[in-house]
Amino acid sequence: MKLTHISRVVGDFVAILRRIIGERIDIQLQLASDLPPVQADVNQIEQILLSLVIKARDAIEGNGTITITTVSVQVGDAEFPCLSHIPPGHYVILQISDTGCGIDPAIRSRIFEPFFITKPSGKGTGLGLATVAVIVKQHHGYIDVQSLPGQGSTFPVYLPALMDTVAVVEDVAFGKDQLFGHETVLVVEDEPSPLHLIASALRLHGYQIEATDV
Repeated sequence: MKLTHISRVVGDFVAILRRIIGERIDIQLQLASDLPPVQADVNQIEQILLSLVIKARDAIEGNGTITITTVSVQVGDAEFPCLSHIPPGHYVILQISDTGCGIDPAIRSRIFEPFFITKPSGKGTGLGLATVAVIVKQHHGYIDVQSLPGQGSTFPVYLPALMDTVAVVEDVAFGKDQLFGHETVLVVEDEPSPLHLIASALRLHGYQIEATDV
């Protein structure tokens, strides 16, 4: 991991996202230019973006808009009160919002569980949001969701901001409670996006991947 400017990562990656999403959905950027850096793996930040943008695309019927926002906040100050699950401190928020169908409150608390699928049977893998949650945790960050049926969804990702960039920053290591493997896994999937997400999730846990579409 290294000092990373999140707005720059988004700006460099958005062309790829637009090619994946297609022309029916507009991606709008609201990127702060004066953000403090975070300690992050750029490839994993791109994975977060890819997963959340694909999730947003799948929630939109017909034409719609996905908005990617970056902003710096201090959780716990007068403008941004403390949140129950996020400790006070300085954070950079990477937020993806959509104009899609929204999420039923009855299942909203489960969407980050591995293999929990909100799509119809046979569609999706249930690994996209679970992969995002794993990556965010590895970055000592937090992810939230605000959504109502028919009113779209917003996924803010809170990444600890480095206010003193002179300090020596150590790599974030995997926690001892996480599961790892070293075997080779063959992943077969006929859609490129789920294939990529499954392979990425398994690689995060140390597996060697052979991926193919059918």
